[in-house]
Amino acid sequence: MKAMSMTMRFPLVTLAIVLFAGCDKPRAPEEKDAAPPPAAAPSSPANQAVRDTAPAATDTSAPALDSAVFAVADSVVEQTVAVRWRKEDEIDYRFVVRNKQSGKTREMAGRAAANLDVDPEMDEDEEGTAYSANEFVHEAGDCWFSVRIDMDSTPPERVRTIASSECGAEPDLPLVSVGVMRRRAAAPR
Repeated sequence: MKAMSMTMRFPLVTLAIVLFAGCDKPRAPEEKDAAPPPAAAPSSPANQAVRDTAPAATDTSAPALDSAVFAVADSVVEQTVAVRWRKEDEIDYRFVVRNKQSGKTREMAGRAAANLDVDPEMDEDEEGTAYSANEFVHEAGDCWFSVRIDMDSTPPERVRTIASSECGAEPDLPLVSVGVMRRRAAAPR
């Protein structure tokens, strides 16, 4: 009984290896200044980065909604953020902003964590109605990116994004949401 196999001693490690075999896990927010993602080939580096930030497994302690897409647009830009809950206090996200006039896009993707032991943030929608939000933050050096998710409705209906100036924000491709992002309806199957 002295010699115990790795799978017996470390079942979660073995599970993680099986789930992530062949994947490079993201270590920092990834940024892309490129053409819109639909124009990219399936095996392009831009699409590979997106696949790597969206693992297949989610934690069963996550909210009832395990993934969602939120969007907002004004006369100049469209912004979307796709969210996948890993655990109650951890998400994978992919944020894309596209300038409608120039066609230029920018993307940030990664893993963000929330500190659920502190008071929630308060945000306000277009009508001036306040709502509570859990703030999920991804830090990479001096750059931090925040996804603030509505906690007053189930499933969440509203999201805002905030980023530090150290993320290299460009005036025509804002990382801060231009308004309250609303959950998109699920596509029919």
